[in-house]
Amino acid sequence: MRTPLRYSEWEPLRIARMRQLRPFVVFLLIATCVLSFGSPVRKAEAHNRTVPAAPYYTRSYYVQTKSTSYFYQKGVSDIQDYQGRGLGNVILIFAFGRPMITGNQPGTRMYNGQFASTSEIHDAIMEYGRGLVNGTSNLYTTVNLVIGTSNDQLVSNTGALSHGVAWGQLMTRLDTDFYTRGWTSRLSIVGGSDIEIGFSAPGPARSWLDGYHAGTSRVYYDFGDAAGCYPAQPGLSDPTMCDNNWTRDQVWYKAFGSPLGIPIPQIYFTRNNIWPRIAGIWQKLSLYSYLTYNYNMRFRGTTTEHQACIDVGRPDECYHNYNHTNGEFTNTPGEAWTQLQDKVYNNDPAYHGSQQPPSTCTSPPGCHRTDWNLRYWATDFTWSFHQ
Repeated sequence: MRTPLRYSEWEPLRIARMRQLRPFVVFLLIATCVLSFGSPVRKAEAHNRTVPAAPYYTRSYYVQTKSTSYFYQKGVSDIQDYQGRGLGNVILIFAFGRPMITGNQPGTRMYNGQFASTSEIHDAIMEYGRGLVNGTSNLYTTVNLVIGTSNDQLVSNTGALSHGVAWGQLMTRLDTDFYTRGWTSRLSIVGGSDIEIGFSAPGPARSWLDGYHAGTSRVYYDFGDAAGCYPAQPGLSDPTMCDNNWTRDQVWYKAFGSPLGIPIPQIYFTRNNIWPRIAGIWQKLSLYSYLTYNYNMRFRGTTTEHQACIDVGRPDECYHNYNHTNGEFTNTPGEAWTQLQDKVYNNDPAYHGSQQPPSTCTSPPGCHRTDWNLRYWATDFTWSFHQ
């Protein structure tokens, strides 16, 4: 009997197959749109859809300890919280800080300034998993764990490549150990990185991704930003530069274009009361993906820092009713999710002007060429993960 594929094996294959089948799906959906052209019911549906309500959200962590006992206790308390709220499928991100290699040991510089090796991170996550399993007599919640680093201060392509390999190997080892213990029916391990445009040049970030791909077949979640990628023109076929000498294509690649990439972007704040601006950047990046590569980005959710804002002791600045001097306000998880959902659900600026409006069908990619169904999750970072 053939052994069924585990999640770690079929998830990358599923993504690759989806992209391979894209041209055929495009043909079928466009044909459907053409056949249904002119229907007044469809026209009414397509213009102003009601944005679905934001989902529940989970806490994600800026990690400031490598204590295995603390990780275990958090696993117990987190699963009791999730199942106490009746949550069936959740995500949380452990952000371990910037990449570091010390004495030939790969790891990270955590947010308390301490070094954590990949071996220490492995042991901590194993204890967190044990806490999740032991924290309830009936584990019915699927918990998706993203083990994250960043591109902060990546300079050397060689060093970035080496660290990426080590991070990928860490994901493979964790997935294997979870599977050996029988946890993978409810617990999933994937990699992640807070790849921010201002943290490094694009070259080292790309080298890190190349290393990660060489070290594992596990997908990774990009919970970084797309700073400065707001286009001057709606067509998006131009190689518009983003911040820090990144091109739009390089930002697209790190978020979604690489073989294992899945975006769960930062929608951290509202600026100058133009609340959809950051969400609009990501929507336009998805449209760029469609126009350039013939498939749109599939967002798995949003990340915010609302609780982290409160944690640092200035809670009034974390809400929109505060008169902030530069007009920036920290989004709540629900606000961020709703902003991105509204942009990808109801907006496609390429249809403006002379192009045909989105009035002839109700499903992508033939009409809405950006991902109109935001997937799954909203998660909010906190600084409270420490002893």
